Amino acid sequence: MMRSVDQPCPACDAVALEVFFEAPAVPVFCNVLWPTAEQALASPRGAIELAHCGACGLLYNVAFDSARIAYEGTYENSLHFSPHFQAFADALADRLVERWDLRGRNLLELGCGFGDFLASLCERGENVGRGFDPGHNPEHVARPGRGSLRIEAVPFDRRHTDVPVDFLLTRHVLEHIPRPLEWLREIREIVLTGNRPDYYLEVPNALYTLRDMGIWDIIYEHCSYFTPPALARLLTRAGYQVGEIQELYAGQFLGVEGSLAGGPEGSIPGPTPDEIAGMVADFGSLQQAKVSEWRGRVADAAGRVVVWGGGSKGVTFLNLLGAGVDRVPLVVDVNPRKHGRFVAGTGQRIVSPEALQADPPELILVMNGVYLEEIRSQVGSLGLGSALATV
Repeated sequence: MMRSVDQPCPACDAVALEVFFEAPAVPVFCNVLWPTAEQALASPRGAIELAHCGACGLLYNVAFDSARIAYEGTYENSLHFSPHFQAFADALADRLVERWDLRGRNLLELGCGFGDFLASLCERGENVGRGFDPGHNPEHVARPGRGSLRIEAVPFDRRHTDVPVDFLLTRHVLEHIPRPLEWLREIREIVLTGNRPDYYLEVPNALYTLRDMGIWDIIYEHCSYFTPPALARLLTRAGYQVGEIQELYAGQFLGVEGSLAGGPEGSIPGPTPDEIAGMVADFGSLQQAKVSEWRGRVADAAGRVVVWGGGSKGVTFLNLLGAGVDRVPLVVDVNPRKHGRFVAGTGQRIVSPEALQADPPELILVMNGVYLEEIRSQVGSLGLGSALATV
Protein backbone atom coordinates (compact mmCIF):
# COMPACT_ATOMS: atom_id res chain seq x y z
CA MET A 1 0.00 0.00 0.00
CA MET A 2 1.59 3.25 -1.14
CA ARG A 3 1.34 6.45 0.87
CA SER A 4 1.99 10.06 -0.08
CA VAL A 5 4.66 12.18 1.61
CA ASP A 6 4.88 15.95 1.70
CA GLN A 7 8.46 16.19 0.48
CA PRO A 8 9.67 17.56 -2.86
CA CYS A 9 11.50 15.38 -5.33
CA PRO A 10 15.21 16.25 -5.11
CA ALA A 11 15.56 15.89 -8.89
CA CYS A 12 12.57 17.84 -10.26
CA ASP A 13 10.89 19.48 -7.20
CA ALA A 14 7.56 17.73 -7.80
CA VAL A 15 5.70 17.07 -4.55
CA ALA A 16 3.78 13.93 -5.51
CA LEU A 17 6.16 11.43 -3.87
CA GLU A 18 4.67 8.03 -3.03
CA VAL A 19 6.37 5.64 -0.57
CA PHE A 20 6.19 2.12 -2.00
CA PHE A 21 8.84 0.15 -0.07
CA GLU A 22 9.95 0.22 3.58
CA ALA A 23 12.74 -1.48 5.50
CA PRO A 24 12.75 -0.19 9.09
CA ALA A 25 16.20 -1.27 10.33
CA VAL A 26 18.99 -1.92 7.82
CA PRO A 27 22.75 -1.37 8.28
CA VAL A 28 23.67 2.25 7.65
CA PHE A 29 26.83 1.04 5.89
CA CYS A 30 27.19 -2.12 3.81
CA ASN A 31 30.78 -1.37 2.86
CA VAL A 32 32.30 -0.49 6.23
CA LEU A 33 34.42 -3.37 7.48
CA TRP A 34 34.03 -4.43 11.11
CA PRO A 35 36.96 -6.00 13.00
CA THR A 36 34.81 -8.25 15.23
CA ALA A 37 31.51 -10.08 14.92
CA GLU A 38 30.22 -8.26 18.00
CA GLN A 39 30.85 -4.86 16.44
CA ALA A 40 29.27 -6.00 13.19
CA LEU A 41 26.12 -7.16 14.97
CA ALA A 42 25.91 -3.84 16.83
CA SER A 43 26.55 -1.71 13.73
CA PRO A 44 24.31 1.35 13.26
CA ARG A 45 20.98 0.89 11.53
CA GLY A 46 18.61 3.20 9.72
CA ALA A 47 15.25 3.19 7.97
CA ILE A 48 14.54 3.04 4.26
CA GLU A 49 11.27 4.53 3.03
CA LEU A 50 11.67 4.39 -0.72
CA ALA A 51 9.43 6.85 -2.55
CA HIS A 52 8.68 7.28 -6.25
CA CYS A 53 8.34 10.55 -8.15
CA GLY A 54 5.66 10.14 -10.79
CA ALA A 55 6.83 13.27 -12.62
CA CYS A 56 10.41 12.23 -13.44
CA GLY A 57 10.81 8.60 -12.34
CA LEU A 58 13.28 9.11 -9.49
CA LEU A 59 13.26 6.78 -6.48
CA TYR A 60 14.34 8.41 -3.20
CA ASN A 61 14.67 7.35 0.45
CA VAL A 62 12.63 9.99 2.25
CA ALA A 63 13.87 8.64 5.63
CA PHE A 64 17.53 9.23 4.73
CA ASP A 65 19.51 11.09 7.39
CA SER A 66 22.84 12.42 6.12
CA ALA A 67 24.02 12.96 9.71
CA ARG A 68 24.32 9.17 10.02
CA ILE A 69 26.75 8.96 7.12
CA ALA A 70 30.49 9.64 7.44
CA TYR A 71 32.79 8.10 4.84
CA GLU A 72 36.31 7.33 6.01
CA GLY A 73 39.22 4.99 5.33
CA THR A 74 37.44 1.85 6.62
CA TYR A 75 35.00 2.08 3.71
CA GLU A 76 35.82 -0.68 1.21
CA ASN A 77 33.83 -1.19 -1.99
CA SER A 78 36.48 -1.84 -4.65
CA LEU A 79 35.47 -4.34 -7.34
CA HIS A 80 38.79 -4.28 -9.20
CA PHE A 81 39.95 -7.62 -7.77
CA SER A 82 37.42 -9.32 -10.05
CA PRO A 83 38.80 -10.05 -13.55
CA HIS A 84 35.29 -9.63 -14.97
CA PHE A 85 34.86 -6.17 -13.46
CA GLN A 86 38.40 -5.18 -14.40
CA ALA A 87 37.69 -6.10 -18.00
CA PHE A 88 34.61 -3.85 -17.93
CA ALA A 89 36.60 -0.98 -16.39
CA ASP A 90 39.40 -1.41 -18.94
CA ALA A 91 36.98 -1.35 -21.87
CA LEU A 92 35.28 1.75 -20.46
CA ALA A 93 38.63 3.50 -20.01
CA ASP A 94 39.63 2.64 -23.58
CA ARG A 95 36.36 4.01 -24.93
CA LEU A 96 36.56 7.28 -22.98
CA VAL A 97 40.17 7.86 -24.02
CA GLU A 98 39.29 7.38 -27.69
CA ARG A 99 35.98 9.21 -27.76
CA TRP A 100 37.14 12.26 -25.81
CA ASP A 101 40.80 12.20 -26.88
CA LEU A 102 42.03 11.98 -23.30
CA ARG A 103 45.74 12.31 -24.00
CA GLY A 104 47.90 14.73 -22.07
CA ARG A 105 44.75 16.13 -20.44
CA ASN A 106 43.80 17.23 -16.93
CA LEU A 107 41.33 14.74 -15.44
CA LEU A 108 39.26 15.29 -12.30
CA GLU A 109 37.40 12.45 -10.56
CA LEU A 110 35.04 13.07 -7.64
CA GLY A 111 34.58 10.09 -5.33
CA CYS A 112 37.59 8.32 -6.83
CA GLY A 113 38.02 5.71 -4.07
CA PHE A 114 41.55 4.36 -4.25
CA GLY A 115 42.00 5.83 -7.72
CA ASP A 116 41.97 2.58 -9.73
CA PHE A 117 39.91 3.90 -12.64
CA LEU A 118 41.53 7.31 -12.67
CA ALA A 119 44.98 5.71 -12.67
CA SER A 120 43.91 3.60 -15.65
CA LEU A 121 42.93 6.71 -17.60
CA CYS A 122 46.19 8.42 -16.65
CA GLU A 123 48.14 5.37 -17.77
CA ARG A 124 46.41 5.09 -21.14
CA GLY A 125 46.73 8.74 -22.17
CA GLU A 126 49.64 10.01 -20.06
CA ASN A 127 47.12 12.27 -18.37
CA VAL A 128 47.35 14.30 -15.17
CA GLY A 129 44.77 13.02 -12.69
CA ARG A 130 43.35 14.73 -9.60
CA GLY A 131 41.01 12.76 -7.37
CA PHE A 132 38.94 13.74 -4.35
CA ASP A 133 37.35 11.28 -1.92
CA PRO A 134 36.82 11.72 1.85
CA GLY A 135 37.01 7.93 2.24
CA HIS A 136 40.34 7.58 0.45
CA ASN A 137 42.95 5.47 2.21
CA PRO A 138 46.48 6.38 1.01
CA GLU A 139 47.73 2.89 1.93
CA HIS A 140 45.94 1.50 -1.12
CA VAL A 141 46.39 4.29 -3.68
CA ALA A 142 46.70 3.18 -7.30
CA ARG A 143 49.90 4.22 -9.11
CA PRO A 144 49.85 4.79 -12.89
CA GLY A 145 52.95 3.79 -14.82
CA ARG A 146 52.57 6.83 -17.07
CA GLY A 147 51.04 10.21 -16.41
CA SER A 148 50.53 11.35 -12.84
CA LEU A 149 47.90 11.00 -10.12
CA ARG A 150 47.20 12.93 -6.93
CA ILE A 151 44.36 12.08 -4.56
CA GLU A 152 43.10 14.16 -1.64
CA ALA A 153 40.96 12.67 1.14
CA VAL A 154 38.67 15.72 1.28
CA PRO A 155 35.46 16.78 -0.49
CA PHE A 156 35.82 18.77 -3.69
CA ASP A 157 34.48 22.26 -3.01
CA ARG A 158 35.04 25.96 -3.66
CA ARG A 159 38.54 25.74 -2.24
CA HIS A 160 39.51 24.01 -5.48
CA THR A 161 38.52 26.51 -8.17
CA ASP A 162 42.15 26.60 -9.33
CA VAL A 163 42.20 22.91 -10.32
CA PRO A 164 42.59 22.65 -14.13
CA VAL A 165 39.94 20.34 -15.62
CA ASP A 166 39.59 19.08 -19.18
CA PHE A 167 37.44 16.07 -18.28
CA LEU A 168 35.26 15.44 -15.21
CA LEU A 169 34.43 11.96 -13.91
CA THR A 170 32.16 10.84 -11.12
CA ARG A 171 31.18 7.19 -10.81
CA HIS A 172 28.77 5.78 -8.22
CA VAL A 173 28.76 8.97 -6.17
CA LEU A 174 25.59 10.84 -7.13
CA GLU A 175 23.33 8.21 -5.54
CA HIS A 176 24.96 9.03 -2.18
CA ILE A 177 24.22 12.78 -2.39
CA PRO A 178 21.02 13.84 -0.53
CA ARG A 179 20.63 17.09 -2.51
CA PRO A 180 21.84 16.04 -5.96
CA LEU A 181 20.61 19.08 -7.91
CA GLU A 182 22.42 21.54 -5.65
CA TRP A 183 25.56 19.36 -5.67
CA LEU A 184 25.67 19.09 -9.47
CA ARG A 185 25.13 22.81 -9.89
CA GLU A 186 27.87 23.64 -7.41
CA ILE A 187 30.33 21.24 -9.06
CA ARG A 188 29.57 22.73 -12.47
CA GLU A 189 30.04 26.26 -11.18
CA ILE A 190 33.38 25.37 -9.56
CA VAL A 191 34.69 23.42 -12.55
CA LEU A 192 33.63 26.02 -15.15
CA THR A 193 35.91 28.59 -13.50
CA GLY A 194 38.50 28.77 -16.28
CA ASN A 195 37.52 25.39 -17.80
CA ARG A 196 35.06 24.06 -20.39
CA PRO A 197 35.26 20.32 -19.68
CA ASP A 198 33.40 17.30 -20.92
CA TYR A 199 32.20 14.70 -18.40
CA TYR A 200 31.32 11.08 -17.72
CA LEU A 201 28.88 10.15 -14.94
CA GLU A 202 27.86 6.64 -13.81
CA VAL A 203 25.24 5.52 -11.29
CA PRO A 204 23.41 2.30 -10.40
CA ASN A 205 20.42 1.71 -12.67
CA ALA A 206 17.11 1.82 -10.80
CA LEU A 207 15.50 -0.07 -13.68
CA TYR A 208 17.61 -3.07 -12.71
CA THR A 209 16.03 -2.89 -9.25
CA LEU A 210 12.47 -2.49 -10.53
CA ARG A 211 12.46 -4.39 -13.82
CA ASP A 212 14.92 -7.17 -13.03
CA MET A 213 14.14 -7.45 -9.31
CA GLY A 214 17.67 -6.49 -8.27
CA ILE A 215 16.29 -5.98 -4.78
CA TRP A 216 19.58 -6.58 -2.97
CA ASP A 217 20.81 -3.22 -4.30
CA ILE A 218 18.51 -1.22 -2.02
CA ILE A 219 20.84 0.08 0.70
CA TYR A 220 20.81 2.95 3.17
CA GLU A 221 23.93 4.56 1.69
CA HIS A 222 22.01 5.24 -1.53
CA CYS A 223 19.44 7.95 -0.98
CA SER A 224 18.65 8.30 -4.71
CA TYR A 225 17.94 5.61 -7.33
CA PHE A 226 18.07 6.93 -10.89
CA THR A 227 16.05 5.80 -13.87
CA PRO A 228 17.16 7.16 -17.27
CA PRO A 229 14.48 9.90 -17.46
CA ALA A 230 15.14 10.99 -13.87
CA LEU A 231 18.88 11.21 -14.47
CA ALA A 232 18.42 13.13 -17.73
CA ARG A 233 16.04 15.61 -16.16
CA LEU A 234 18.27 16.18 -13.15
CA LEU A 235 21.41 16.76 -15.24
CA THR A 236 19.58 19.09 -17.62
CA ARG A 237 18.24 21.18 -14.73
CA ALA A 238 21.78 21.38 -13.33
CA GLY A 239 23.09 22.80 -16.63
CA TYR A 240 24.78 19.68 -18.00
CA GLN A 241 24.45 18.73 -21.64
CA VAL A 242 23.07 15.19 -21.65
CA GLY A 243 24.43 12.87 -24.30
CA GLU A 244 23.30 9.30 -24.81
CA ILE A 245 22.41 7.45 -21.60
CA GLN A 246 23.45 3.80 -21.77
CA GLU A 247 22.68 0.77 -19.65
CA LEU A 248 26.00 -0.87 -18.75
CA TYR A 249 27.26 -3.94 -16.93
CA ALA A 250 24.35 -6.25 -17.75
CA GLY A 251 21.93 -3.40 -17.12
CA GLN A 252 23.12 -2.73 -13.57
CA PHE A 253 24.67 0.70 -14.27
CA LEU A 254 23.70 3.84 -16.17
CA GLY A 255 26.44 5.79 -17.93
CA VAL A 256 26.07 9.27 -19.43
CA GLU A 257 28.58 11.63 -20.97
CA GLY A 258 28.41 15.09 -22.44
CA SER A 259 29.69 18.62 -22.04
CA LEU A 260 29.45 21.02 -19.13
CA ALA A 261 29.64 23.85 -21.67
CA GLY A 262 26.27 22.93 -23.18
CA GLY A 263 25.23 21.44 -26.49
CA PRO A 264 22.44 19.41 -28.15
CA GLU A 265 20.56 16.80 -26.19
CA GLY A 266 21.25 13.13 -26.84
CA SER A 267 18.82 10.23 -26.89
CA ILE A 268 17.14 9.18 -23.64
CA PRO A 269 16.08 5.52 -23.60
CA GLY A 270 12.75 4.39 -22.14
CA PRO A 271 10.78 3.56 -20.20
CA THR A 272 8.44 6.50 -19.75
CA PRO A 273 7.54 7.79 -16.26
CA ASP A 274 4.15 6.06 -16.62
CA GLU A 275 5.83 2.73 -17.37
CA ILE A 276 8.10 3.23 -14.37
CA ALA A 277 5.02 3.90 -12.22
CA GLY A 278 3.66 0.51 -13.30
CA MET A 279 6.88 -1.22 -12.19
CA VAL A 280 6.68 0.59 -8.86
CA ALA A 281 3.09 -0.55 -8.32
CA ASP A 282 4.15 -4.20 -8.75
CA PHE A 283 7.38 -3.95 -6.78
CA GLY A 284 6.13 -4.53 -3.22
CA SER A 285 4.51 -7.91 -3.83
CA LEU A 286 7.34 -9.13 -6.08
CA GLN A 287 9.98 -8.05 -3.57
CA GLN A 288 8.25 -9.82 -0.70
CA ALA A 289 7.83 -12.96 -2.79
CA LYS A 290 11.53 -13.03 -3.68
CA VAL A 291 12.65 -12.54 -0.07
CA SER A 292 10.26 -15.28 1.08
CA GLU A 293 11.47 -17.64 -1.63
CA TRP A 294 15.13 -17.25 -0.67
CA ARG A 295 14.44 -17.37 3.04
CA GLY A 296 12.80 -20.73 2.47
CA ARG A 297 15.53 -22.02 0.16
CA VAL A 298 18.26 -21.13 2.65
CA ALA A 299 16.34 -22.64 5.55
CA ASP A 300 15.61 -25.86 3.64
CA ALA A 301 19.03 -26.30 2.02
CA ALA A 302 20.77 -29.56 2.81
CA GLY A 303 24.24 -28.99 4.21
CA ARG A 304 26.43 -25.96 4.57
CA VAL A 305 25.54 -22.73 2.73
CA VAL A 306 27.85 -19.76 2.09
CA VAL A 307 27.37 -16.44 0.28
CA TRP A 308 29.84 -15.36 -2.40
CA GLY A 309 29.98 -11.55 -2.47
CA GLY A 310 30.73 -9.43 0.59
CA GLY A 311 29.54 -6.14 -0.90
CA SER A 312 26.19 -4.39 -0.79
CA LYS A 313 24.21 -7.22 -2.38
CA GLY A 314 25.51 -9.85 0.05
CA VAL A 315 25.00 -7.66 3.11
CA THR A 316 21.46 -6.71 2.07
CA PHE A 317 20.55 -10.31 1.24
CA LEU A 318 21.67 -11.60 4.64
CA ASN A 319 19.96 -8.79 6.55
CA LEU A 320 16.63 -8.95 4.69
CA LEU A 321 16.53 -12.72 5.21
CA GLY A 322 17.68 -12.42 8.81
CA ALA A 323 20.25 -15.12 8.04
CA GLY A 324 22.73 -15.47 10.90
CA VAL A 325 25.94 -17.44 11.16
CA ASP A 326 24.01 -20.51 12.31
CA ARG A 327 22.62 -20.94 8.77
CA VAL A 328 25.13 -19.02 6.62
CA PRO A 329 28.43 -19.21 8.51
CA LEU A 330 30.73 -17.46 6.02
CA VAL A 331 30.84 -14.89 3.24
CA VAL A 332 33.40 -15.22 0.44
CA ASP A 333 34.97 -12.31 -1.41
CA VAL A 334 37.92 -11.96 -3.80
CA ASN A 335 38.87 -8.57 -2.32
CA PRO A 336 41.71 -9.34 0.15
CA ARG A 337 41.08 -6.11 2.05
CA LYS A 338 37.80 -7.62 3.27
CA HIS A 339 39.24 -10.88 4.57
CA GLY A 340 38.99 -11.39 8.32
CA ARG A 341 36.37 -8.66 8.65
CA PHE A 342 32.68 -9.15 9.48
CA VAL A 343 29.35 -8.42 7.79
CA ALA A 344 27.30 -5.53 9.19
CA GLY A 345 24.11 -6.64 10.90
CA THR A 346 24.53 -10.42 10.68
CA GLY A 347 28.15 -10.98 11.74
CA GLN A 348 29.51 -13.45 9.17
CA ARG A 349 33.28 -13.54 8.73
CA ILE A 350 34.52 -12.66 5.23
CA VAL A 351 37.07 -15.12 3.85
CA SER A 352 39.01 -15.78 0.66
CA PRO A 353 37.85 -18.41 -1.86
CA GLU A 354 40.82 -20.57 -0.82
CA ALA A 355 39.52 -20.68 2.76
CA LEU A 356 36.63 -22.88 1.60
CA GLN A 357 38.97 -25.76 0.80
CA ALA A 358 39.22 -26.73 4.47
CA ASP A 359 35.47 -27.39 4.67
CA PRO A 360 33.75 -27.09 1.27
CA PRO A 361 30.11 -25.97 1.39
CA GLU A 362 27.34 -27.88 -0.30
CA LEU A 363 25.84 -24.68 -1.76
CA ILE A 364 27.37 -21.33 -2.77
CA LEU A 365 24.94 -18.46 -3.26
CA VAL A 366 26.27 -16.12 -5.98
CA MET A 367 25.11 -12.59 -5.22
CA ASN A 368 25.68 -11.15 -8.69
CA GLY A 369 25.04 -13.20 -11.78
CA VAL A 370 27.60 -11.30 -13.87
CA TYR A 371 30.31 -13.10 -11.91
CA LEU A 372 28.80 -16.59 -12.21
CA GLU A 373 31.26 -17.97 -14.76
CA GLU A 374 34.22 -16.35 -13.02
CA ILE A 375 33.13 -17.93 -9.73
CA ARG A 376 32.39 -21.28 -11.37
CA SER A 377 35.94 -21.31 -12.71
CA GLN A 378 37.41 -20.50 -9.29
CA VAL A 379 35.29 -23.14 -7.57
CA GLY A 380 36.45 -25.72 -10.11
CA SER A 381 40.12 -24.81 -9.79
CA LEU A 382 39.86 -25.14 -6.00
CA GLY A 383 38.26 -28.58 -6.32
CA LEU A 384 35.34 -27.65 -4.10
CA GLY A 385 32.54 -29.56 -5.83
CA SER A 386 29.95 -27.11 -4.44
CA ALA A 387 26.69 -26.36 -6.19
CA LEU A 388 26.15 -22.75 -7.31
CA ALA A 389 22.92 -20.76 -7.27
CA THR A 390 22.52 -17.17 -8.49
CA VAL A 391 20.41 -15.17 -6.06
